[in-house]
Amino acid sequence: MTLEAGSRLQPEDPLPWRAAAAAQASLDGLAATLDPRPLVLPPAPASVPEQLWQELERLRRENAELREFREMAYRDPLTGLRNRRYFNERLTEEFDRVRRAPQHFSVMVGDLNGLKRINDYSGHGAGDEAIRRFGQLLAANLRKCDVCCRTGGDEFMTILPNADADACRVVLARLRQAVAAAAGDDPDSFGVSMGTASWPVEGATPEELIANADAAMYADKRRQKAERLAGFILGLANRQASAPGGGLDPNVHKLDSIAPAADFRTEG
Repeated sequence: MTLEAGSRLQPEDPLPWRAAAAAQASLDGLAATLDPRPLVLPPAPASVPEQLWQELERLRRENAELREFREMAYRDPLTGLRNRRYFNERLTEEFDRVRRAPQHFSVMVGDLNGLKRINDYSGHGAGDEAIRRFGQLLAANLRKCDVCCRTGGDEFMTILPNADADACRVVLARLRQAVAAAAGDDPDSFGVSMGTASWPVEGATPEELIANADAAMYADKRRQKAERLAGFILGLANRQASAPGGGLDPNVHKLDSIAPAADFRTEG
């Protein structure tokens, strides 16, 4: 089609008119998709050092929270000592250490005597206080490198690095002396039974070491029970011998015969 100068596009010209209408429709459709709100540019980005500092601060806060949660997971709330979870992990680490560079180390198990009596006569609050006091006593009389944990109701376990059987005897004697000194005339005083086992002679695995230390603790508990019963029998015999008429009650000999065989596992 040829257009002369000054001519105008008429609606009856079919092809150019359709093309113009299609172009207009495309523009109208594009305009409909635009957001009518005014364009707001984002703030200018912070400098790189400032961004790094903010990220470091965020990581520091997260690490602090993780440390707090970990501390709560490994801490006994009553005594402030570590708990059984921590003891098990540290015992595994100690075994790994001595296998790489053979050294002595030992496990000590301690159990309160008389806790049931305290709970029955003075209440469970007094029993909790006795457990707390024993935990404090342990912490005060052990080395900083020793790992002292409350692992059960009135049961405590301690890892003694670089300690053989002779060193354990010294530790046990010191702790027994401290318990006796703390008791005094306190009606809610308690005793303690303790036992140790040393690697590798008394246990080649964590389970064996704990079992042997536990067995030594129960042996100590039975020994103390037998000593108290023997003292009671001797006192009774002395009182009867000094009473008018003298002579011993036959029941005294019966008590004396059962003392060595007594096995006291439930109450100290």
